[in-house]
Formats: sequence, structure tokens, C-alpha cells
Amino acid sequence: MDRKIKLPVTWSVCGIVEIEAPSIEEAVKRFNDTIDDIPLPEDGQVYVEGSFELTSDDPEFIKCYN
Repeated sequence: MDRKIKLPVTWSVCGIVEIEAPSIEEAVKRFNDTIDDIPLPEDGQVYVEGSFELTSDDPEFIKCYN
């Protein structure tokens, strides 16, 4: 008999953040230097086509969700 099994999945979204800087190069540097402090974008997020996948196909890992 079939049962419902929960599978962990992962996907990517693309968004925009604004960084104040005098140049693109400096904006990239500031982004990388402060990445842990930058909030995730809330508006305008777009699904990255083809990114939907199983987080893991390891049965032992999947058992953690069931």
C-alpha cells in the first residue's frame, strides 16, 4: 500500500539587492564583505528555471523528514 513520503526539496530564486558604493567593483566588494548582514530580497523574486531538485536522495537523510 502506498503512503505519503515527505521528500526534502531545494530550489533557487533570483532577486535584487541595492548596495551603496561609488562603483560596481566596490559594490561587489561591499556585498561580499557584508553578505551575512544583507537581508534577502522580499520583492521581485523570480524562480530560477530548472533549479527544483531533491535536496538529497540519501534514504537515511530522507528518513529525518518522515
